[in-house]
Amino acid sequence: MHPPPSSSAPTSTTPKYLRRAAWACLAVTAATSGLIHLFMARPKASDVLITPANQRSYEFAMERIGGKSVIFAARFNDWLDSLWQADRLPYTVLVLGMLMAGVCFGLAHLLSIPLDDEPPPR
Repeated sequence: MHPPPSSSAPTSTTPKYLRRAAWACLAVTAATSGLIHLFMARPKASDVLITPANQRSYEFAMERIGGKSVIFAARFNDWLDSLWQADRLPYTVLVLGMLMAGVCFGLAHLLSIPLDDEPPPR
């Protein structure tokens, strides 16, 4: 049998650093998304290449060339492109930073769980 762990046993500082990194990530992304929202240029109506008036003919031409899958891929590509422009950009940056901080918090939690040295009984 192993002796019980004493209070002077070395503990890992990795979870502490991961939690600090997560808090720093949250603070930096919140500040960055706020600055992006404050200083970004507003889009003009003339910036739109495909207007709703010619959207139908554009999609019809794409469907004739490549089929329905091309239309779905183009819509998905347009959606991804819209996340990095105009009013959605600060929110995209904030959500990505929150996901990164969540991963750091999750890893810190997993690394802070003590592991038993003994195998489970059979």
